[in-house]
Amino acid sequence: QWNPLVKIGFVDTEGDSSIVWADCPLMGGDCTVANSMPADSVAEGAVCDGYFGIPFWKSDSKELCVPTLPRIQNDLNLFSVSAEDGSKRLIYNEKYPTWISWFENMVFGENGLYVARRFETGWDQIYFISYDGEQVRRLTDSRLWDASVLKVDEKFGKLYFSARLDGAPRTVLFCLDLPRGKKASYSVPRALTPLDKYAERIVIADDFKSFSARISNCATPPSDIRCKLKAGRTTGTEIISVQQDEHPELRSELIWMTTSDGFELPAIISYPENFDYSGKTRYPVIMEIYGGPDTPYVRDRYRKPRSWYSENGIIKIVCDSRAAGHNGRAGEDQVYKDLTSAPVKDFCE
Repeated sequence: QWNPLVKIGFVDTEGDSSIVWADCPLMGGDCTVANSMPADSVAEGAVCDGYFGIPFWKSDSKELCVPTLPRIQNDLNLFSVSAEDGSKRLIYNEKYPTWISWFENMVFGENGLYVARRFETGWDQIYFISYDGEQVRRLTDSRLWDASVLKVDEKFGKLYFSARLDGAPRTVLFCLDLPRGKKASYSVPRALTPLDKYAERIVIADDFKSFSARISNCATPPSDIRCKLKAGRTTGTEIISVQQDEHPELRSELIWMTTSDGFELPAIISYPENFDYSGKTRYPVIMEIYGGPDTPYVRDRYRKPRSWYSENGIIKIVCDSRAAGHNGRAGEDQVYKDLTSAPVKDFCE
């Protein structure tokens, strides 16, 4: 498939209107026109069958950080490109046998950025990457997934992020103590919201003295909470509002299933109205599934229990495959270049 050819350039909006082109190859085309040069090639006129990611400025606005990936998406480069003359230097490289994602949800600090990556341990980890590329430091050693850095308090050494822990289908707010010294060990994330609840709508105050969130799970209606913070720890929780359960007779539950080769798969079962829990009544069942990589359908948060299915005596089951992220890279990588074999096996079992 043909992709548009893309270049990166700079224009001074308050001075000379001439374009300063970045010392990067053209990105795009397809394998018939792109040569075999890697994405960091500086050859004049080189065309690389790859992509530019969303670039972002450094704090001084003198250099632009430009990420690149080849079409196969397994070799990420991050270049620092001078806005003055277009010259570039490599400040970060990441390789992985399957997919690599772009830089997203990072927070910019004084000397570098904080971001979640998933190339080293089979799970998401939080990293500090210095702007000059001299330091790439892993800050965590936990089984995280879908991690997103939210705020960093460099003055007092606290980093706040959301993530799912140990494969659970629940997003939790965490605080991480930033290490002191170059040889400090990994920090253990500290949960600020309950591990058995799904946290969303998270807002951390700019003074780091409080945060608000909405918490729930599939069996518990949502509550809006506000928590006081001191040194990265909660010191009090205020319940702002609680959504009433309009249909307490309807029930949903989270279950886990184990495949023959050991993968743990979550599912949520929603029972219909007037369900007979004695097991004497047989019910039709509809199962909602999807096997694509890193696309979980099972999220342990509250949903309106009443639906067409519940009104018509149908049990609904939503289930994820091993590739959804609950098993980290070990599950996700099994669908690389084969999106059907492993998920079909999971759902048939």
